[in-house]
Amino acid sequence: MDKTVSVVIPTLNAERFINIQLLKLSTQDYPITEIIVVDSASEDRTVEICKKHNVHLIQIQRKDFSHAKTRDMVLRQCETDVVVFLTQDAIPYDNQTVGNLVKALDQDGVVIATGRQVAKNDASAFEKLIREFNYPAVSSVKSKTDIKRLGIKTFFFSDSFAAYDRKVYLALGGFEKSLKSKHPIAEYIKIPS
Repeated sequence: MDKTVSVVIPTLNAERFINIQLLKLSTQDYPITEIIVVDSASEDRTVEICKKHNVHLIQIQRKDFSHAKTRDMVLRQCETDVVVFLTQDAIPYDNQTVGNLVKALDQDGVVIATGRQVAKNDASAFEKLIREFNYPAVSSVKSKTDIKRLGIKTFFFSDSFAAYDRKVYLALGGFEKSLKSKHPIAEYIKIPS
């Protein structure tokens, strides 16, 4: 438990999920240094709910939000060792969820990790199938040596629940502002799924 951790949650009208998400984060065994909520001008009670929790709230205009640019902007403001990104509907499974993700970065050469996503009980059969396919119950580490075997799935990664080694992220230049362009971080990725 020697890594400091920031959790970053971009939100837009997250009233349905944000309270339970923040409550679950407050019970994590692994200490979270800070929780940052970046809200894109929600029209529901998201901001009001966030103000009742111990979070740093950043409010931006919707026109200023982009998945890559917003995450990059916030990560660059963090001073912790690890930055964990959660989407507003990603609810931690238990009190070890964040710690398990952060511990994945202790493996040799691992600089980013993505956590398993499980479909909600009321999800469609198709949604459950996709989650099982993309996020199997068994963890794995992937690198460029797996490209021949896995193809594009070697680099499959989701920021719905992901941890980044902040120093490596910054050294590689961060997210591209356009998600279509090739980025050097792909050369260094090992992904536990």
